[in-house]
Amino acid sequence: MGFLGETFGEIREIAVGEWKKFQAEQARKQQIGSMREDGLVEVANGDGWEAIYAANRLANDYLLQMDYQNAEFWARKGVREHNPESLFLLGVIASQQGNFGKCEQWHLQNVNFNSDADSASELGFLWLNPSENPELPTDLKKAKYYFDFALKQNSKHAEASYGLVLWLLMSDSLDESDYSEMSRFKELLRNATHSAQATIRDNAENILQDVEKRYS
Repeated sequence: MGFLGETFGEIREIAVGEWKKFQAEQARKQQIGSMREDGLVEVANGDGWEAIYAANRLANDYLLQMDYQNAEFWARKGVREHNPESLFLLGVIASQQGNFGKCEQWHLQNVNFNSDADSASELGFLWLNPSENPELPTDLKKAKYYFDFALKQNSKHAEASYGLVLWLLMSDSLDESDYSEMSRFKELLRNATHSAQATIRDNAENILQDVEKRYS
């Protein structure tokens, strides 16, 4: 076998090995995800990626119950490793408790270390302040920066797409006479209709229907 044959053989062997490793990891994640609380706690008290994964599952469960103390306790398991899901969860937990300073801190850490699109989108909404919360500063320039950042990481990001739609409307920046801009606006709305958040999904669908009627 020639040099190239040996090289390709080695590459193939590495690729197959990595694929098997990925499959095993996915199977383990599925197994952990189906565990009851006591099983998750046992895994979460261990070490390595499995412990962080189980801890994040616990944090998610407690967050849904609005048990913020336990949610934060488990989400902190992945902070040292800058785990993106852990940092994102901590930002959401802080936001739901009204601690917007901590919320910004966790999401910024996630953006800076992981270029995380979800955290960037959350920062966009924080600065956009669509609910006009008097406790929050509104900075449309920063809001657009973070929505654009999220969309650079994932061009179909549903929440960032919806955030940019709101930014265009709130900043009065949408040129309805510009065909390409309206096409982009509708593309953002279509992305947003795939959001896991019902409010965003429904609002995007309603706006899109209205836009298509007006500009068909």
